[in-house]
Parts: sequence; structure tokens; C-alpha cells
Amino acid sequence: MKFAFLALLLILPLSVAAQEFPKMRAGLWQTTTMTRAAKTADKPAPHVTTICIDDSVQKLMMQMAQGMMRGMCSKHELRVSGATVTGDAICEMMGSRISTRSVMKFSGDTSYHTDAHMIYDPPLDGRKEADTVVDGKYTGACPASMSPGDLRLPGGKTINLKALTPGR
Repeated sequence: MKFAFLALLLILPLSVAAQEFPKMRAGLWQTTTMTRAAKTADKPAPHVTTICIDDSVQKLMMQMAQGMMRGMCSKHELRVSGATVTGDAICEMMGSRISTRSVMKFSGDTSYHTDAHMIYDPPLDGRKEADTVVDGKYTGACPASMSPGDLRLPGGKTINLKALTPGR
């Protein structure tokens, strides 16, 4: 789970200006993340989360990512070309320097696929490298039980991203 969390911090809402980043449809999104040691045939367990987003939440996710990157990363370069966002980052986290290369491809405003490769120096929990795949898809309107910003984690716990942001 630790590697999936690290991968999400480094690649999920890549911190590009809102006007450049492909827009995601408002509603309920399901995100499936799988991380495995690089160059292995491991079949990692998927980590599935759901999040209710609207325009304000998408903007908030980008702001949160920018804030995290500022504090941890000496490099965070992004290139947007149509529906593809390519990123290179070097970040210090958990006593390791993590170099990440990611490619995120959007299919309209209803899905995206991200491939990321991470190198850890020194190795993190014995891993020198890891590959992460993140698939996100719009599943429909948010249910009445969820508000914009609600993030349902594996295991069913729900947190609200807006509540984590000071001044909101």
C-alpha cells in the first residue's frame, strides 16, 4: 500500500496549470492503482478508490499536488500535448530520492491511463525500482451519499479532500 500511495502522490493530479490540464467530467470516478517491483512478473493487488469530483475538486487536487511537490521535489517538469501529460520528477520521500517518469493519457473527459516508472536511491523497503499503472474512469453521477471531494479508500473509509485543506 505504501508504494501505491507514493505513486499517487507523484503522478496522480499532475500539477500543471488548470487551463492546460485535460478536464475531467464532474461525477464519480473510480481509480485503480497497481504498483509492482520493476522488471518482475509480479501480479500486484489493485488498490481501488472512488472520488466524487466537480470543477472545484479537480482544481483543488492540482493545488494540493503543487503544494506537495514544492516541499518534496527538486524537479517536477510536465509537458501537455493534447490529451497526453508527460512528467519527470525527482523527489525526496521516506529517506529516498525518487526519480519518476510518467505518461498520463486521457480518453475524452471520461477516462485516463497512467504508466509511471520510479527509481529509488537508496532503495526503499528493498526496492530499487517500481512500475505503477493507474486507470481512472468516470462511472456516473455521484451517489447521494457522497459530496464533491469525498474520496472512498480501499476498505471503505471516506475522507473529504476539501476538509483536509486549511481555510475551506
